[in-house]
Formats: sequence, structure tokens, C-alpha cells
Amino acid sequence: MVPVPTELTRTQASRFLSQAAFGGQYGEIYRLRQMGVLSWLDAEFAKPQGATYRELIGPGGRDYEGVPLGSSDFRGDGRLAVQAAMWRKMISFPDVLRQRVTLALSELFVMNAGVASTARGYRVAAYMDVLEKRAFGTYRDLLLGVATSSAMGFYLSHINNKRANPSTGSSPDENFARELLQLFTIGTVKLNFDGTPVLGADKQPIDAYKGSDVGGLARVMTGWVDDGPDRPMRMNETDHEAGAKSFLGYTIPAGTKGLASLEKAIDFLMGHPNMAPFVAKQLIQRFATSNPAPTYVQSVAQAFKDSKGDMKTVLRAIFTWRGNFSDLTLSLERRGKLREPMVRLIHWARAFKVQPNVDKATRITNLSKSLAQSPLCAPSIFNFFRPGYVPPATSELGKRGMRAPEVQITNEISVASYVNFMQSVAANQNRQFQADYSSLLPLAQNPAQLVAELNVVIAAGQLSASTTALITEAVTSIGINSPDAANRRVHMAVFFVFVAPEYVQQK
Repeated sequence: MVPVPTELTRTQASRFLSQAAFGGQYGEIYRLRQMGVLSWLDAEFAKPQGATYRELIGPGGRDYEGVPLGSSDFRGDGRLAVQAAMWRKMISFPDVLRQRVTLALSELFVMNAGVASTARGYRVAAYMDVLEKRAFGTYRDLLLGVATSSAMGFYLSHINNKRANPSTGSSPDENFARELLQLFTIGTVKLNFDGTPVLGADKQPIDAYKGSDVGGLARVMTGWVDDGPDRPMRMNETDHEAGAKSFLGYTIPAGTKGLASLEKAIDFLMGHPNMAPFVAKQLIQRFATSNPAPTYVQSVAQAFKDSKGDMKTVLRAIFTWRGNFSDLTLSLERRGKLREPMVRLIHWARAFKVQPNVDKATRITNLSKSLAQSPLCAPSIFNFFRPGYVPPATSELGKRGMRAPEVQITNEISVASYVNFMQSVAANQNRQFQADYSSLLPLAQNPAQLVAELNVVIAAGQLSASTTALITEAVTSIGINSPDAANRRVHMAVFFVFVAPEYVQQK
């Protein structure tokens, strides 16, 4: 393993951007090589936010659907507008690192845009603004923002959650409390600091919490009520559990007010020994590799612990891990991850300066069918795929016991749909996404040079010699003197690179 290079090759720059910025693109590769990794990260952290989700879907916003906040007219609930805004931000907003991190956070703090409530679009927009605004803040503030979001309140049913009533036998809803422990903070099993499970005398992982811990934390999440679609929930002390609240060996004293109880619970979880390795491993998987080495997890966990969850520090630790810059380990089977379909499309769009025109009627159905994913459409709180997913033992990955989360949504139908979709998209036959290939057209006369350039910029040099030869042969088959030959050659080359197995596997 090597330290962060002071000078990056174009291939190394493209590889780095695959983790931190959806993928390589001409302008960003040049900028990164000029600035260096650390300065590039600092510059990205310093970039101002653009228009918020709330602004984009509200009156005057680019994705406004015609129903203002507070209107009793629910012809459109705003859900489609938020998804259009998310595609727009991910594809075209200049703060590329913030957008990449926000997408990752939306798959960690999962919330489906179909949340059952009125004015859901404005609620979901406010939720996405929480993730985007706090992406470079602290993990504590992320937890607090998520816990008090009305969209999340409806989605995980802790809005209007009331304290226990002995006379009726009712008890607080445990849904959010369970997911707060299981998915957002400490996970289901006790962890060593390097992310490996702590084993008991029977050599089996030890549970991180019990049902009684979920019940105790659920008491903390009582009293939160709706305060409007674009505002956090507010506390109604009458419905909040005023007694002592205990979980994981920690007790919040009786008489502690609702907001203070939530803050104390989050502060306790931030100091839990599982928190740093659990979050570190989840984030590494989203950006860099599905099977991080324990030393990688420990390094990022240490950054999380030392900085008290400062996201900038954690992200620096992820992106500057020395193993990520080594050319010698590229052939190791445990290095890398599968690029999820949404990231592939966003990479293509950013690489070729697409200005999205996402049609409201098709943005859910067509894209989710074509990609097996669409923003804010995860089928459950567990996201599109589980971080610990290991393919069946009949597969090569399964035989090796290797995690491959994105493979969970990879099958014959999703692969064929993606290939068909990218064929039309790459050829500019999809009116929602129109690419600018002017940088590649001069290379159309030389197919080998065209494919070699795409291999560096798009695939970070990962295409094998055999794959490169096959693509070059296919591009050459288009006679250069045929009508529109240059465009057709470029379209074919781009298409084949974006569906090549070596590109789909990010290293």
C-alpha cells in the first residue's frame, strides 16, 4: 500500500473520482490533478450549497408541480417533483462531493418518497435538505435531523407516538427506535473496533441489543408531533414519557423533557463502542469497497471517534486510505465494489455535460424499471440492498463468502433492462438526457484511440485487453464514410464501455 500520491496520473484521478464524485470526467480530472487530493477535498467541502430541495419544488422552482405548500388541492403530492430535483442535483449541481455524499446518506438513512402523509413532497424535500445541509457536519446532527423529520416520522411511525397508557395497555411504537439501533447507529451485533464481530464462547456473534433496549429507546421517541410539512416535528410534552427511560445500560432520568431526552440518547449512542466501526464500515461500502480490510475500517473508525463524528474528517479518512491508491492491489478479488445503477447513469450524465429534463410522467416508472433503482424508491428501510448481502453459495462470490450488496438487485431482468436503457441513452435517443460528445468526436477517426481514451477517463484503466479489443472491433465496423459515422462510432464506444463488466465493477 502507498500513501496519497502528490501527483496523480489521469487513471489514478479517474479512479479517485469513482469514489468521491460518481466517476471520472474531463474537467474534474484536470482540476483534481492540478490541485491534488487534499486540496480538492478542501475545495469541495468549501463549496456553497445551491438551490435547496424546498426551493426547487416550491413556487418558482425548476421542479414545481403547481401545488403550493398548504394548498388543499392535492392533484399532485410533490413526490415526483422531489425525485426530479434529486436527479437534477446529482447530475448537474457543481458541488459534486456533497451530492455524492447526500446520495450515500439517503441509502443509509432510508426514507421512501411514498411516505403516507399529506403534502409528502414538501416533507421529503425538507428531509433531503437535512441530509444535504448536514452532509459535511457531524453525524450527531444528522441523527438529530433524521429523528425529528416529519417525513421520517410518518415513514417509521414515531410521529404522534404517545407514552404508555397502563389503563389501556398501550405502549410506545418501537419502529423508529429499532431502526435507530439496527441501521443508523450500532448494528445488530457487538463489534471490535476494526468492524469484525465480537464472538461469544460458542464462537457466534453477540447481540448488540435486546428487545428491552428497543422498548426503552421507544419511550424516548414519544411526544413528537407534526408542525408542518417543511418544518421539523415539535415536542408535545403531554404525550412524552416523563418517567425514567433506560436502554443499553444507560438511563435518562425521570422528568427530562422530550428534546433533551432525544439529545441525551443520541449523545450516548455517539459514544457507544459500536458506533464508530459500524458507521465507518457502512460509509466505506458506499464509496470504496464492499469488503474493506479490518485495518481500513479501524482507520476510519478512529477518525470518527477522534473527531466526534465530524463528517469531513471521516470522509477524508475514507478517500485518502493508502490502499485506495495502490496499483499493485487492483487484482485482489476483495478490492472494489459493484457500481450501483443510479451511480452509473449519473456518472455518464456528468461526464458528458447532460442537463437533465426529467419528465414527471416517467421519472418513477421508467427509471426504476430501467435501472432497478430510482431515488427515494427503496422498497424498505433496508435500502435497495443490504450492506451485508452475500450472494448464494452457488456463485463464485458466495463460495468465497464475499459481500456484494449491489448484486442483490442484479439479475437477468435488471441487467438486460440496464443494457437496453444505456443503449438508447448513449445514442441520445432519450429526450430526458442529452449528452455532449464534442470532446470525443475528434477521436472517431481512430477507434483504438477513442476506446483507449474512454478506458482512462470513464473506466479508470480497468478494461481488459480483450474487452478493449472487442469494443474497438465493434466501433471500427462502422465505416467512417457512412452517414453520421463519427457520432455513431462515439455512441457505440460509450455504450459498450458503460456496460462492460470491468466498468460495472469499480476498483
